[in-house]
Amino acid sequence: SSGQFKDAVKSERSALYEAADTAAKKVSKQIDMAPISKKANDIYHEVAQGRAMEGKDWLLARLKDVEPLTNEATALPQQIWNAKKDLNTWYGKIPDGVRKEFGELRKAFTDTLGQYGTKHPEFGIPYNKAEALSIALGNADKVRETIESSKLLKSLSSVWGLGGIVKGGRAVAAPTGELLNL
Repeated sequence: SSGQFKDAVKSERSALYEAADTAAKKVSKQIDMAPISKKANDIYHEVAQGRAMEGKDWLLARLKDVEPLTNEATALPQQIWNAKKDLNTWYGKIPDGVRKEFGELRKAFTDTLGQYGTKHPEFGIPYNKAEALSIALGNADKVRETIESSKLLKSLSSVWGLGGIVKGGRAVAAPTGELLNL
């Protein structure tokens, strides 16, 4: 079923991230922090000195969380990886007013790790595959939410000849139900 498939994808993603984590722990080569530091500094000045916005204090606190690392000229891959994992824990809790800025901060960490991975495939291959699976899972969730929150579900039910049977926003018919379990 789709639920089992999604669980299998999550399991594979976890294994790939674990492989990337193991590879990152073995490295003693420092990575230039300039791109991440510049992005964090730009975001800080834009937000701290900018207009009032929902989540301003929340974002400034997240910038403060990564400040010890962004104040360094270089860092170990494991340190950057750990900071990115910490940022990931905030997904689902990001205030709407700072969603763009938080995404830019996270992207600076992601891009730096991706560039490192191009030169160090023992890290880069599993890391990039796990990132791709994370994006795919997120996209599947967005598709499911869009279908559930729209009249599309009813339309799909009737187009596919499922009789348009919808109960509580969820199709009773199996094929549409499988689609929603992505």
